[in-house]
Amino acid sequence: MKYTVTLIITGFLMLFAVDTPAQVLRSDYFLEGVSLRHQMNPSFMGERSYISFPFIGNTAIDIHSNMGLSNFVYKYDDPIYSLTTFLNPAINGNTFLKKLHTNNKVGVNLSLTLFSLGFYGWDGFNTVELGFKSNTSFNIPGAFFDFMKNGMDDVKKEYHIKNLDMRTNNYAELAFGHARFINEDLQIGGKFKILIGGANIRAHINDMFIKMGEDEWEISALGNLDASVKGAVFKTIDTKEIKEIKETIEIKETKETGKEIAVINETKEITTSDETTIRKKIDGFDLNSPGIGGWGAGIDLGVTYNLQDNLILSAAILDLGFISWSNSLKGYNDGTPFKFDGFDEFAAGDVENSNNKSIGDQIDDIKEDLEDILGFYEKDKKGKRTTILATTLNLGVEYICPDYEKLSFGALSSTRFEGIYTWSEARLSANIKPVSWFNTALTYGLSNYGSSLGWAFNFHPKGFNFYAGFDYIVTKLTPQFIPVNRPNLLANLGFGVTF
Repeated sequence: MKYTVTLIITGFLMLFAVDTPAQVLRSDYFLEGVSLRHQMNPSFMGERSYISFPFIGNTAIDIHSNMGLSNFVYKYDDPIYSLTTFLNPAINGNTFLKKLHTNNKVGVNLSLTLFSLGFYGWDGFNTVELGFKSNTSFNIPGAFFDFMKNGMDDVKKEYHIKNLDMRTNNYAELAFGHARFINEDLQIGGKFKILIGGANIRAHINDMFIKMGEDEWEISALGNLDASVKGAVFKTIDTKEIKEIKETIEIKETKETGKEIAVINETKEITTSDETTIRKKIDGFDLNSPGIGGWGAGIDLGVTYNLQDNLILSAAILDLGFISWSNSLKGYNDGTPFKFDGFDEFAAGDVENSNNKSIGDQIDDIKEDLEDILGFYEKDKKGKRTTILATTLNLGVEYICPDYEKLSFGALSSTRFEGIYTWSEARLSANIKPVSWFNTALTYGLSNYGSSLGWAFNFHPKGFNFYAGFDYIVTKLTPQFIPVNRPNLLANLGFGVTF
């Protein structure tokens, strides 16, 4: 299906050009004075009242993956084109596949705070926020890349691919928060969020069976598609499928051999009729009257406790909520077999042909071939559906040096619960506040997606608050500033007026 493949290819390109949605850096968690730190734990109170505005207020770009550009693009000794894709027959299949995983995942997410206000009142600290979030993830099993690379080599005759998945969730949220002290050691906080749905799409193939025939592949897939977009209508292509109806009949034959008469019983399968089925193959969608696609609600909860004068414990659970979508289009793939003649542009031994293509042309060819494989058909049934938000759990502990209170060390555990995209990270932090209006942190994280160094700084004198940093520091780039290895990136920039 074209738009599903387009989302996947776009995700790869974003992956190569630019993890879990985050409001601010996890490296900021222990930096007092960051105005929007309460987005990671609603029990955190602001140093002062503040107001932030669109774009400059807070923007976070978050990308994570367990694969990178170097897994799919290779240097190539050619006078015209110096790069080629993994499908080039000159690239060794075992070398390519060893770099991949059973499940290869990518997440590309954006969090944009359009407006945020924090102020003291009602015996605590209060916040009002309006923001936008866009979260896109996809999972491609290693077996699928195995088929793409080695399928034309006649080495393997059958493939079974499970959990091929793509999903995107886009919504706005209006949040109201309140935090207060229960006593001098304990403070709690919470937020109530009104969620405004923009678009939610999920394409999932549970099982795909691929079997080699005489000169082409036979593919059958079982999967579902849900697309919740206000005013959207599928574009479809009518496909005609002819299915032979076969029956088994019994044949009795009497034969005389010499003096004996024998009765021979046989069964035979014959074609008695043909059945023609017209199905509507999804080929994208039109957006006729865009608008609000759904409504929902969510909450954040947090707590902070001073166990000792120099030891602080904290915990928060974020994004407990749901969105109910009003207009949900549905697609399916019921396992009906279809034929696929392979990735023709990169047939085994076709080195000369692949040499004559730029890497952009090779990606276009891959896209066209994937459109033939990843197809869904329109269901007549439409209606409502409800999706839940991916929930994040943060657990933190901070130790303040008793002999030098400007220095502290922290440990933060973050876990995001999202089915096959669930991840966990442990991050250690060294934080220093040399003067009252400036602090900075150097961090080290270890997660499902590897290890990373992070750095953040925060200026917070009277009148304004400016903070920025990275949870992942990219160390190897192409001349076009594209990450070569895993492109894990969480960058954050924020500015607010304090009063």
